[in-house]
Amino acid sequence: MRTKLFRWVQHNAVAIVLSVCFIAVYIAKEIKPEINDMLGSCSLRFINGEYYRWFTCSFLHYGLYHLFGNIIGLLAVGSLISPFIGKWKTLFFFSVSDIFAEITFSWIVSSAEPSYGGGASGGIFALIAALVVCYLRFPEQFKFKWYRVDVLITIIYFIIANDNWSSVLTHIFGFAYGIILSFIFVVFKLIKAPCNQMTKENMIA
Repeated sequence: MRTKLFRWVQHNAVAIVLSVCFIAVYIAKEIKPEINDMLGSCSLRFINGEYYRWFTCSFLHYGLYHLFGNIIGLLAVGSLISPFIGKWKTLFFFSVSDIFAEITFSWIVSSAEPSYGGGASGGIFALIAALVVCYLRFPEQFKFKWYRVDVLITIIYFIIANDNWSSVLTHIFGFAYGIILSFIFVVFKLIKAPCNQMTKENMIA
C-alpha cells in the first residue's frame, strides 16, 4: 500500500504541487481580494501589456467548488497521464495549452469593462486531450479498468465542468491545444511507448 502511494505521489508530483499553489493563491485571495484584479485574465482590450495574466490566471479560483473541482480533476487525469509522458511533459502540456487557451479566450471575448477571470480547467482539458491522443496511439499501454477511481473522476469532470459558456469556450480551446501539442509530440517521437517494464506496470495497475 505504501509503495503504491509513494509511486502515485512520485508520478503525480506536478498535479500535487500545482494543487498546493491553487490552495495558497485561493487563501491569499480570500485575505486580499484585490489579488483577483492583479492576476486575473481579461479581454484583450483591457490587457494593457500585462500578458503575464495569461499565466497567473490559472492559479485563481472562485469558490471552494471551483477550487476543489479543479484540484480533483487535475489529480485524477495527472495520475493517468503522468506515468506515461513524465512530469515535465505533463507540466508543459498543462501550462502551454492553458496559456494559449487564455490568449484565445481574451482575443475572442469582448466586454465593455474589465472582467477578470481565472481557473486551471483549460490546462486540465489539455491533459485529457493528451491522454486521448496517447490512448489512440498506444492503446496496448492503457489497460485501465473502467471503474478505476481516477478514470471515473476524469470522465465525470469532463462532463460536469462545462457549467457555463465561458467554461465551455476555455475547455474547447484547452482541449484543442492539447490535441495539437500531443499530436506533434507523438509524430516527432517526443512521446513513445514506454519500454520500461516498471512503467508498464504503473500504467495497468
